[in-house]
Amino acid sequence: MKNNGFTLIETILYAGLFSLIIGFSILIVYQVLSSEAQNRSRRDVETEADFLMKKITWALNSGQNVSSPATGEISSVLTLNKYGFSNNPISFDVSGGTARMREGGGQYVPITNENVTVNNLVFLHSAAAGSIPESVQISFSVVASTSETIIKASTSLENKVYLPQ
Repeated sequence: MKNNGFTLIETILYAGLFSLIIGFSILIVYQVLSSEAQNRSRRDVETEADFLMKKITWALNSGQNVSSPATGEISSVLTLNKYGFSNNPISFDVSGGTARMREGGGQYVPITNENVTVNNLVFLHSAAAGSIPESVQISFSVVASTSETIIKASTSLENKVYLPQ
């Protein structure tokens, strides 16, 4: 009599191999999804930090005068007037981890999104000295504000912008 079925040992062996293949597949999918979330956090942090720096630099590149911080002072608020801009003054600050901008004394408008937190936004206003024009040094850090504690992404930026003479 010929038996065409599997023995118990063959069944256990095939079930073990199948379990290993499924286990490794699940592990690979988890790693891919985790990597994608990490990359999204990094992209958000870099994009928001770059946008914030460019927005402040835009205001300073044609800045007429800086009223806050005072010359030689450091402040977390930047207020200035721009040449040829109808909504003067322009102000930048951080409230609750969100960078904000205000034009013409109106309401502050958020300029970063809820996926990031802006920390330590600092402006240093330096006076003109000889042939070196008046400048504002900008520094801040941006951190991903995700609910997942495993995902950590942050960056710090610093720039010095010389005002037109």
